[in-house]
Amino acid sequence: MAPLDPRPHWGKLSAMGPEDLARAYPRLGEFRALAETMDPEGRFANRFVDWRIGR
Repeated sequence: MAPLDPRPHWGKLSAMGPEDLARAYPRLGEFRALAETMDPEGRFANRFVDWRIGR
């Protein structure tokens, strides 16, 4: 699927890591900063999400 520039669904498993997601979602860094601002204690985070967004 790579030639088609896929963007994975956030609620589904995917093999795309943080580097691939950053290319697919150019504003991922802004999302990461917003998530850290709105949820500084990480109550809505988990290891999978942290890995996916590179946190």
